Amino acid sequence: MAGIEDFTAAIAIAFDRLNDAIAGMESARSAAGESATSLQAAGAYGAADIMARVAEVIGEAVDTLATGKTNTEEAAAIARAAMETTDGGDTPAGTTPPPDGGPPAPTPTRPHPNAADTRHVAAVRRIGWPKNAQGRTNARALVFDKNGEQVGDVWKATPDGEANDPRHYREPWRSDVRYTIRYHVEGQVAAMMRRTGITEAEVYLNIPPCGTRDDDWSYQCHDNIKKILPKGYTMTVWAVREREAPTWSPQKYTYKGNGEALA
Repeated sequence: MAGIEDFTAAIAIAFDRLNDAIAGMESARSAAGESATSLQAAGAYGAADIMARVAEVIGEAVDTLATGKTNTEEAAAIARAAMETTDGGDTPAGTTPPPDGGPPAPTPTRPHPNAADTRHVAAVRRIGWPKNAQGRTNARALVFDKNGEQVGDVWKATPDGEANDPRHYREPWRSDVRYTIRYHVEGQVAAMMRRTGITEAEVYLNIPPCGTRDDDWSYQCHDNIKKILPKGYTMTVWAVREREAPTWSPQKYTYKGNGEALA
């Protein structure tokens, strides 16, 4: 299947370019955020607000690029699946199509390894996007281990969870309560993974991980999840956003632990 092989080669090049673009935009966002912080410290509040907005807009661009990368991953996975078929049709190698008149094959809930499980996405949509008094969405999540087994019930952000135990962390994470991994859902899941030895978990969250757009992300989950996961642990977060069409694939965030913040 030379055509598919050419396509997958082109996808590999696209990945490299997307990764470079995302890294460049992340660097620009970091610079804008640092500039906003410096301007605010100097009392230039108007300019600080402008730079904070610049950082936020760049963050939105990063989100768009990340979504493009996820969609590209999905296309590559579909192409790889096509290459693995025995006859170029829809029947994977090693399988037998149902006989005429037999029951139809079940619709896959995870079309390929890089796609979200549609059952879990639908379950999060049923949970919805409850709002707090300020009109912001309260985080709700479902968590699954690498075998697809659900862990716990509906997860919520809480200051009383095991993630807020300072004994888990080294400084500055130990004493600085500004780190949102101490009470957000992502931090609670990481604490559960450490306690139970679950090395791979998928989190279906009704909002993106915090810090993916905020101007002061250094204290927030997006920058710190990997630091509170041991080496060899991976957390995948699927963000099921309220305003996205039900047919859209949730945005995927992958965090590979490095243990930097752990005591």
